[in-house]
Amino acid sequence: MHARKSSGVHRPEPRTTGPCRLTCLPLLYNIPLLCGCGGRMQESILKLAGENIRVQQAGSGPPILFLHGAGGASWTPLHEQLSRDWRVIVPEHPGFGRSALPDWMMSVGDLAFFYLDVLQELDLRDVHLVGHSLGGWTAAEIAIRSTQRLASLTLMAPAGIAVPDAPFGDIFLWSPEENA
Repeated sequence: MHARKSSGVHRPEPRTTGPCRLTCLPLLYNIPLLCGCGGRMQESILKLAGENIRVQQAGSGPPILFLHGAGGASWTPLHEQLSRDWRVIVPEHPGFGRSALPDWMMSVGDLAFFYLDVLQELDLRDVHLVGHSLGGWTAAEIAIRSTQRLASLTLMAPAGIAVPDAPFGDIFLWSPEENA
């Protein structure tokens, strides 16, 4: 990998390696991050539809796509435990952390379609889809749109589930006051 100068910051060139087909970019200066499947947790950048999405993954075996809640993506002891027997993939939703929010993403439904594209881009099949909070809502929205690539669906304290007589708004459309 060679460094290039851009705005006074040196960063190694991106590369694509391994069966996971992720475009790897360094997240820390001069520390190349490995790409591939198995072993310790690895961070990569998935470039899809012009957007860069941070992805954490570890393990080997059947794939688990774990969608995080509104608190953001972080590698937890749960992910570590699951990665002993499974390939655990934890993407950071667009608009969270270091990932930009695309202009066209206006709802959880849009986020669900985005993740259907992620499943297709990574050629993931028989995925065990797990979602927590906002990720649970998103996972449910994915499942009602297509189950073609899913083996199972697990919702952990999902937000946004519609209950008659208890209307719930779209958190992507809320004002800062409504979100507080």
